Amino acid sequence: MNRIFCIKMGSSIKRDKICEKYLEPGCKKPGIWLGFNEADEENIKKAINSELALGNEADKNTKEKCWECVDECIRHTAERSRKEMASKEVTGARNAIRNVCMADESDIFFTFHKGKLWWCHPKGNPGENIDFRKDMIYEESEKYRQSDLIRYTTEWSDKSKNGKTLYERSICGQLRRKQMVQRTMSELKDNDNGITLFKWTIGLEECPDLGSFDEQLEKLKSQLCKAVRLLAPTDFEAFADMVFTQSGLRRMGRSGSNMKAIDGEYQLPFNGINAKALNKTGPAEKTIYVQIKARLSKSELNEAIEALYDFSPDTNDATIVIVFHTWENNKKNDERKAEAEIKEIINNYSNEKKIPSDWLNNIQFIGCEKLVDMWLEAAGISWLKKTAYAAME
Repeated sequence: MNRIFCIKMGSSIKRDKICEKYLEPGCKKPGIWLGFNEADEENIKKAINSELALGNEADKNTKEKCWECVDECIRHTAERSRKEMASKEVTGARNAIRNVCMADESDIFFTFHKGKLWWCHPKGNPGENIDFRKDMIYEESEKYRQSDLIRYTTEWSDKSKNGKTLYERSICGQLRRKQMVQRTMSELKDNDNGITLFKWTIGLEECPDLGSFDEQLEKLKSQLCKAVRLLAPTDFEAFADMVFTQSGLRRMGRSGSNMKAIDGEYQLPFNGINAKALNKTGPAEKTIYVQIKARLSKSELNEAIEALYDFSPDTNDATIVIVFHTWENNKKNDERKAEAEIKEIINNYSNEKKIPSDWLNNIQFIGCEKLVDMWLEAAGISWLKKTAYAAME
């Protein structure tokens, strides 16, 4: 692959419709359209032949000079639009024409349209598959001829090589800002990682940063769990309370040492919008009773269950949550094994005590790893990963 260009869509209604026509999936002759007023087709063809005659050994500046003959056409287009163009703008427009005409099959053009990123390859060799179309345009009682320069391409695609739809919201901000440039076309450069980011986005290359992000995140979680397990019971209660409140729960009362059954009462508030989205037919707010045990043993688990059942025997009344950072029966802190052992105890408990199994099954257990996940989620770690790497996964 040689070069990657970002094309800015036309600003007028007519241009947008023409651009959209060539972007449509299934279009018989997809391509890139550039519009001019009284474009000098002869000089554009002359510039193409002049650059091709120079060969690949000529430097970029020498090749660009071959296209100075189209400057008058560009200036005349600006005059029709009642605006003046600085020499720098004329050069930029000239280079856009040159890039479209002289691109080869290894180059890529992309644009943003209707909330998606679209990309394609030019067809054929430099200077090939180019067409001119002339229309009579009537504007404010004036009549003039407009020429469209069309470079035919492969079919425009809004999907990556992996078949994932390239929604604009999933594209990293560094690529999205390319559509904000004033020029018709801008070339991605290596010095700002533009080429690399684009290759990752459309799946031409695998993104190594994504794997590194996940790897470092797992290491961070491991270190955080070690730190949490060092907390004293009162400090662990404070940490758990902080995680719940930062996760969007609303504390309804002080974590109470005067209440044996629970250490905290929370509510998950719903406003009218998200209650409707969740098809919620019950109460507008859900109560959560939390029991926090830094180090949880089998005997402490039995005591907690009995106290919680006496406090709230109705399964529809609230959700019961027991939080702990260490399961005393498991010295290796294997959380999956701890959950399996606790579930087995719960199953046996329903047979030994007069506590309904549906109430016991309503209990949720949050260990150290899950609590750390909640903390990182509240800090926006998932949002950061999704926003930066969504299109690259």
